[in-house]
Amino acid sequence: MTDADSEPNNATRKMDISSILTPSGVIPALRSGAKKAVLEELAEKAAEVTGRDASEIFSVLLDREKLGSTGVGGGVAIPHGKLNDLDRLYRSEEHTSELQSPT
Repeated sequence: MTDADSEPNNATRKMDISSILTPSGVIPALRSGAKKAVLEELAEKAAEVTGRDASEIFSVLLDREKLGSTGVGGGVAIPHGKLNDLDRLYRSEEHTSELQSPT
């Protein structure tokens, strides 16, 4: 048993993100800063890497964004959504301007 296992709800458990984030899922520079175009580009890349349909991924990302901005401020956003049977994370290295948190 580790110290993390003894904590309530594993509150201090650390996760090795490299076990679920693949280099092929990284976009080093986005082509656009407009929200819809960024989500489309992310969906296209995720489709390449996962073999899933880009329109399905785009729909999930857009639906999540409609719930509230995934922006965290300072031009940084973490667009995300849930897809069944997906076991890896995919991300962009570049932040966007339109996916910012509300002020």
